[in-house]
Amino acid sequence: MRFVALSLLMLSMMLPLHALEREIWGSFRLGLLGGDSDSAVFAVVKAGARDAAKALEKEHKLSIELIFKAPVEGDAHTQDGALGEFFIEGVDGIALDPHPGQELVDEISFLATQNIAVVCFHRDLPEHMRLAYIGSDQQALGRMAMKALAKAMGPRGGSVAVLAGPSGSDLARQRLDGAEAVAKEAGNFRPYGIFTCEEALTPALNTVRRVTAEDRDDRLNGWLFLGPWPLSGAAGLPWEADEMPCVAIGAEPPELPYLKQGTVNALVAQKYYDWGYQSVVMLIEKLYLKKDPEPAVILTDGELITPGNQAAYRAKWVEWLR
Repeated sequence: MRFVALSLLMLSMMLPLHALEREIWGSFRLGLLGGDSDSAVFAVVKAGARDAAKALEKEHKLSIELIFKAPVEGDAHTQDGALGEFFIEGVDGIALDPHPGQELVDEISFLATQNIAVVCFHRDLPEHMRLAYIGSDQQALGRMAMKALAKAMGPRGGSVAVLAGPSGSDLARQRLDGAEAVAKEAGNFRPYGIFTCEEALTPALNTVRRVTAEDRDDRLNGWLFLGPWPLSGAAGLPWEADEMPCVAIGAEPPELPYLKQGTVNALVAQKYYDWGYQSVVMLIEKLYLKKDPEPAVILTDGELITPGNQAAYRAKWVEWLR
């Protein structure tokens, strides 16, 4: 009896230790490769990826290790090096933001021969090179921005100047198509002009200042920025609060103060967090559940940030960047 009692006592002491051990049904290493190591966008993508990994670990009893890399200067030559490092480190899948205008065909093709799944976020690769893609619906962003500008300008409408970024940009073209569709449907908006600029603070802001200053007849009634370039610093726009209706696509931390100042009426945010979250979901669906993502292309809409909800949105950024 003493032996039985002692055995039961020892078993009762051991049970809590076993209870602490989590049963693992599968282990995966995933690499996430951003376009720029200094990008706040990639920081939010990483936050979404971490949350997805935690949720999937709990749901499927998995162990998911995330490895993050990004070029120091957004150079694709360091991107191809990072893809090679991922292979050496034995990753099972990769989520990639391909650097624009660069070729990664050989690297991605080699990964495919090694059964390493590749999902793209933000920017896409040709369909045959990747498993799936998640990014913004650019036309939807343009529509959302123009609807917000129309509301700010009021029922009389008026002439709208568009800051379009670099000449020949396909991304800007898609956003402009969405904006023009809304303007055409409303019927009371006229194009003041489409103005190109470099995707940088100084040239973009100089373009806005020049065009606004040259409007001596007050024919310009509103500004639509297809990117956040003039708002990426604290230099300020060439008008006072509530003087010129203005909406921009882009809502990272540097742009948010313009809402509080009243020189910008609304910002259209892209859903970076969802890109990271869904990239990890799609990779695990392929690697663990043996399911091809359906759909293979996910286009996210935007989120409208206004003076009324900018504080809550700012709090999200604080959490994402923590």
